[in-house]
Amino acid sequence: MISRRNFAMISLIMLVLLGLFMFTEAAKQELNKYDSNPYTGDVEKGGESNQVYQVSDSTESAYSVYIGEDSSEIEMTVEQWSGYHHSNLLTYTSCEDVKMDVEHKPEFIVIQGSSIEESDVDIIGDWIQQGAYIIFADMPSLKLIKGNETLRAYLGISEVYQDEVELTGMSLREGFLIGGAGDYVEDTDYEEDMQDLDLITPWYLLSSGTKMYLAGEIEDEDYKEYFGEDNFNNYPTAFLPGIIWRNSIEDARVFVVNGDYMKSDTGIGLLYAMEYEVSGFQIYPVVNAQSTVMTAYPTFASENGEQMNQIYSRDAISVLRDIVWPGLVEIMTNTNSRMTFMLQTRIDYSDQTAIDVGDIAMLMRFLGIQETEAGLSLGGKGTLSSLEQLQQDKEIYDTYLPDYTFQTAYIGNQDAGDVQSVLSEEGYTDVSTMLRDYEANGEIFSYLSDDTLLLSSINTGSSHTYSEDLRARSIETAFAYSLISEDLSEVIYPTTKEQEWQNLYEKLSSYCVALFQQYDAFDELTLSETSQRVRDYFQADYEIRREGKTITLTSAEDSGYFIFRTHGEKIVEIEGADYEKLEDDAYLISLNSKSVTITMDQESEVYYYEGN
Repeated sequence: MISRRNFAMISLIMLVLLGLFMFTEAAKQELNKYDSNPYTGDVEKGGESNQVYQVSDSTESAYSVYIGEDSSEIEMTVEQWSGYHHSNLLTYTSCEDVKMDVEHKPEFIVIQGSSIEESDVDIIGDWIQQGAYIIFADMPSLKLIKGNETLRAYLGISEVYQDEVELTGMSLREGFLIGGAGDYVEDTDYEEDMQDLDLITPWYLLSSGTKMYLAGEIEDEDYKEYFGEDNFNNYPTAFLPGIIWRNSIEDARVFVVNGDYMKSDTGIGLLYAMEYEVSGFQIYPVVNAQSTVMTAYPTFASENGEQMNQIYSRDAISVLRDIVWPGLVEIMTNTNSRMTFMLQTRIDYSDQTAIDVGDIAMLMRFLGIQETEAGLSLGGKGTLSSLEQLQQDKEIYDTYLPDYTFQTAYIGNQDAGDVQSVLSEEGYTDVSTMLRDYEANGEIFSYLSDDTLLLSSINTGSSHTYSEDLRARSIETAFAYSLISEDLSEVIYPTTKEQEWQNLYEKLSSYCVALFQQYDAFDELTLSETSQRVRDYFQADYEIRREGKTITLTSAEDSGYFIFRTHGEKIVEIEGADYEKLEDDAYLISLNSKSVTITMDQESEVYYYEGN
């Protein structure tokens, strides 16, 4: 039995714990002002667009060369990379137009392989003899490759084994893109839905001196049949079809891309990875921001009542509050992240269901407790224009959220300039960041005006194909950056079973958890915080110098983030910054001084680079 004294002590402890809990909750509610934006002031506006690097055709500083069709998708990718990379770009339509400066060679010569002719092969050979770094951004014609032994030697192809083969998938080798190896082979029904890579390709057998980064996969039995049981057991990857690889010819390096991977922003990360492969070490500025945005959430009208009752046995507001919100909180808890929620008063603006104003304060309180951010969503259904939608919403926000400063807006695939004019007309002058849907050849981030930044979604959480995974790895490698967006209007107006919350949640949760664990060294931020990181990234002004074991990074600012990659070297000591290991030979450097000194465990030649 419990003595009276022990009972009294237990009761006292329980009362103290209850009091502490009640005090904590009361303090939390008092300190968090749910009708105001806690991230107001996180974005410094004014003239930053002038700091964006302007790519020119000057060869006085670092530059690359592009050869191919004007305004091609490949040229767009290379030009974007040049801007982010703080280097210049010279463009030509044919190899014979290029005049190589032997004393000041380009960083890369990027060739649209599909545009070259047999007469170009000797010119390319001259560049190889001069030790150039060449990238075939897509393949020359199969006829030209098969008929020209010299070209095959330059490409590192020993034999065109088959004109066409159907792959079972592909495998990404470790150490190329940051994030580890990737297996793009469908082994389950779920993975079959993920497979969207082009699996029909010529089978190029690679020669010695090559290094494979992305390999085609074939059935084991086919491998044994073609190359024998011994080769399968002793050299299980030696004869796999080449997709992305590098050939070494004395001092020259020739990268080859067999596919369309350089025709979108996936190619930006590939270019950073290729630069790493030809460098003794690599340091470059990054954004360091992982952001997750829910669009069309919350809304405040109980729409589509019949279907909601049929699926969830409750109205739309109850679905958002009692079913969707707990799932989102669980995702944020499991990923240690804070989402950004893009509000709109209703989803279908042709629906006249009344706005439940009583739920506005409650849902905003939910957002405030989790320290999230709210923005504006301008992607409603119906026939209303953005201006008409905003006018309807503004009347509600002015009445029930008069002190909330909206700094971010989701615009879907609308014209950003038009939406900016609408926002300004309605008095939303504090909106300094716009989010648009992903566009294959659109800029990842750019300035719409001096004060306004335009960001692009990278992936949706509910769709995760193999090509999207490769793109996400590429963007993480280039910028330490991801931006996941999910349209939650589909939960209220589902057209497939996959859009119902229980199925959508499963995909969204698994993707967010996997991505944030894979890149757990990078910061999870709201959209306003991410916007400020992007602005800081654009203003990066730095110099890198190496003498012996010492690398010196001098920056115009005493804050910022850099990725540092080596080839087997280890950091012995670092001053002026903190660092975190991302994976073998890759680190995230966080500046806390304008001068950073990194001491390595190996000597190296003198090196100097200026990026501004």
